[in-house]
Amino acid sequence: RRVRGRWRRTDFIIFTVCHFFVLALLNTYVYGVERRMRAESEGTTRCLADWQGRRLRVAYAILASMYATWTVLLIKSIGELVKETFRGNNQLLRWETYMILLGALFSAPSQLRYLNAGLRHFEALFIVPVFYAFWVFGSITVGGIYFDEFVGFKHWQYGVFAAGVVINVGGVAVLASRSLSSPVEPPLTPVHTRIAVSTTSTKDEIPQQPSAERTFFSYMPSLPWTTQRTPAVPDPGAATQRSSTSTV
Repeated sequence: RRVRGRWRRTDFIIFTVCHFFVLALLNTYVYGVERRMRAESEGTTRCLADWQGRRLRVAYAILASMYATWTVLLIKSIGELVKETFRGNNQLLRWETYMILLGALFSAPSQLRYLNAGLRHFEALFIVPVFYAFWVFGSITVGGIYFDEFVGFKHWQYGVFAAGVVINVGGVAVLASRSLSSPVEPPLTPVHTRIAVSTTSTKDEIPQQPSAERTFFSYMPSLPWTTQRTPAVPDPGAATQRSSTSTV
């Protein structure tokens, strides 16, 4: 009853509607860009301009953080339901429990999907900080609305919290304004193709010795009692020279 009452609060309903609206917009935008990437450049960002790449990497990070916000909220709600079940009030008989569980099973893979897509196409030094910043901001907002964590705040505490949010968003804006560290690669021209083919044919003519796979123990210094000695191979020429010397 307590969890259901929190979901029916007016402020939480307003937050949910706004959050879902932004999620729908970002999902539509990313789907369209990824469809173009699959059609024009085999799923890479080669077909995108620099500003389009900057916009896409921000969308990936924000989408992953928004799904992560819902994952945290739903998992925490499931924890409360499990706690009430062990106290004797069985929550498994209510349909709301399974709706929350289905929501968590959808939000967690979606979070990983967009985070991995962002890391695959762009640099981790941008994706991870932006994802973490928006995730923290979203989790704090949900905690204040859903779990009443802002109740009892004084005026100066609201001011400090607002200043922290401004610094957080400002840092993200600075990161988003940076140009791509790995610019879009131009398509291969016939000259590049001939160079690549000639390089490949040259490498194929020279037999390469298979390199031994290096493991962790390959970088450790060899100890005297663990070093295997290679048996010496007798030299026929040296044996003949020794025999002639002894004969003389």
